[in-house]
Amino acid sequence: MAREFKEFIRFAEMTHVRTSPVYPQRNGKLERWHKSLKSEAIRPNPPLSLEDAQRVVGSYVIYYNTGRLHSAIGYLTPQDKLEGRADLIGAERDRKLEAAREARKHRRAALLGTSQPEPTTPGCQGSTLSPGIPVAMTPWRSLSPVSQWLCYRGRRRLTRSFFLSALPPSSRALVELGFCEL
Repeated sequence: MAREFKEFIRFAEMTHVRTSPVYPQRNGKLERWHKSLKSEAIRPNPPLSLEDAQRVVGSYVIYYNTGRLHSAIGYLTPQDKLEGRADLIGAERDRKLEAAREARKHRRAALLGTSQPEPTTPGCQGSTLSPGIPVAMTPWRSLSPVSQWLCYRGRRRLTRSFFLSALPPSSRALVELGFCEL
């Protein structure tokens, strides 16, 4: 067996590197494999015989390479990565994420009872307080009953001072000067 292994290593143009004994940190990837194998395959289905153990480990190896997502390679299966489907899967995930964002935006607009995805006060529409911070505030009385109900937290109505305290100082000044309503 050792001779066959050496021939295979030579044929594959690889080098055989041995780890230090009693030093598992040197061989972290294999140690992690053993941990995954034990926790995901062997402990849930303890094998009762050698044939049963071979069946459990064999089915786990197939699952590990074709069905289990690996965080180190972008939550892909090793088979997908090896076959070059990473870009295709990434594009599909981005498409689904964008569709979910759009659906969430429309649900939020429907919940607030507006036709626009994000409610704004007409006087503040399109203005910015500082680079990258858009102004988007809605007066309390213009909120739908559902939105007003959502602003109640355990019988305590969120007051104007609560909203002011949650704003950054530059926004607070605009509200206090009357440029935008709360």
